Amino acid sequence: MITCIKCGAENEDEARYCLECGYKLQSERQAGGDDEGWLELEERIRSRFWNEHTVRTVRKDLEAWALALGLLGLAISCIQMQTPWPLYLAIPLVILAAWWRKL
Repeated sequence: MITCIKCGAENEDEARYCLECGYKLQSERQAGGDDEGWLELEERIRSRFWNEHTVRTVRKDLEAWALALGLLGLAISCIQMQTPWPLYLAIPLVILAAWWRKL
């Protein structure tokens, strides 16, 4: 078993990355040794840390930030023009868009 120096988790001898935190493991193996199974372990790590749920979460976060920054830009331009009425239209539209997209 290889112990991760970052989180202290025990990992299989064939592991190149920690299954708990994803940190690259330091082992005592010699270069060019038998590396059977390391592709499977890397795939398990990749699927654990970067799966479809993570992609959806990041995408939703980016959409929420885009809506917030768009509303902030509109608010700044309304303050500069000293005209608040566009905000009266934009705020409900942003709320509806966030609700519709389930952000």
